Amino acid sequence: MRHVGVGHGIDAAPEMIEVARRKAARAGTDVAFQVGLIENIPFPNDQFDVALCSFMIFHMPDDARRKGITEIYRVLKSGGQLLVVDLASPPQPVRWNLTTFVFGCLMQHDFRELVPMMEQAGFTQIKVGQTRFKSVSFVRGRTRKVKGGQG
Repeated sequence: MRHVGVGHGIDAAPEMIEVARRKAARAGTDVAFQVGLIENIPFPNDQFDVALCSFMIFHMPDDARRKGITEIYRVLKSGGQLLVVDLASPPQPVRWNLTTFVFGCLMQHDFRELVPMMEQAGFTQIKVGQTRFKSVSFVRGRTRKVKGGQG
């Protein structure tokens, strides 16, 4: 994947920031990482075209998740896109039972529960789907801001 400019990443855990920095250095990517919380993203409004939440949104309390989605909307530009990727149990009963047994609560997420939160924050064109890796699902949505403010 190619991008223009510097990417930015935040994580609440300083040790994860160090892991991310090492990975970015090995990949030769220009990403600035800093400690930060999804509930209070340390960037001004309308700064980014894309936000990615990978393997973390379901590992926080519901109120933090809701506030975080609102914060992501705030820092995305008009037409910006949020992509959330995480483990999810497959819908087939046999596979669901097997993955739940093997992975426990790590895979008991229903991405559809994010849709109302995203709609409330202002996201549109929301889609829930599954990646080609059957145990990894996603939800994505776009911002629809009017010039001169959120809306």
